[in-house]
Amino acid sequence: MAANPARMAMVGVAPSANSVSPVTGSATRVTASRATSLPSAVSTARNNLTERALESDVLPAKILARSLQRDLEDRRMELERIAGDPQFQQIVEEASNGDWQERDKLTSTLDRLKLQADENRERLGRPPDQSWFLTDSQGFQRWRNAFDPDTIDQNYAHRDYFHGRGLEYARGAVPDDIEPIQKPIISLAFRSEATKKFMVALAVPVWDENHQYVTGVLART
Repeated sequence: MAANPARMAMVGVAPSANSVSPVTGSATRVTASRATSLPSAVSTARNNLTERALESDVLPAKILARSLQRDLEDRRMELERIAGDPQFQQIVEEASNGDWQERDKLTSTLDRLKLQADENRERLGRPPDQSWFLTDSQGFQRWRNAFDPDTIDQNYAHRDYFHGRGLEYARGAVPDDIEPIQKPIISLAFRSEATKKFMVALAVPVWDENHQYVTGVLART
C-alpha cells in the first residue's frame, strides 16, 4: 500500500527522500534542512564536550591551588613561630651583639629546627625545603642549611627577600636607605648562587625581644 505523505506528516513520521512534504513543499528542501542541521548539531555537541572538559579541569586546578596556598601558609607560619620565639630572638641578638664571631648556638638551633621541619614534611608526604638561611639586619648571610661556604657572610641586601621592595637591585647599587623587611613576604624569583637555580623565598623578620628593631631575616626556599 502506498504511503500517504499528508498522513505521515500528521503522525510525525518523516517522509522519505522521494516524498513531497506538505510542510516544506519539496523533498529537496527536507534534505537541505537535514544537511544544515547536522553540522549545527555536531558543533553544539563539540562545544558541550569542550565546556565539560574545561569544567572537569577547573576542579583539580582549584584543588591544586588551595593545596599550594595551604602549604605556603604552613611554611610561613612555621617561620613566624620560630622568629617570634623569645629564646630564638635572644640567640640571634647575642650573636649579633658579638659581631657574629660566636654563632655555634645559633647554628645548632637552626640546624635542629630545619631537620625537624624536613622530618615533618616527609611524614606529610611533602618535599623538603631546598634551603633555610638567616641574614643579619645589614643583609649578610650568617647561617645557611644546606651549608655553602661561598654564600656565608656574603651580603644579599640587594635581594627582594631581604628588603621586600618588589625588585632586585644590582650589587653595588643598593640604596643607602635599604632596610630589612618588617613583615612576612614571598620574594621575587631569583637565581640562587648556591644552587644556580631560580628560587622563591618565604621570608620573615626576626625582631629583638622588645619588638623595636629587626635583627635579621629568616627565610626558606
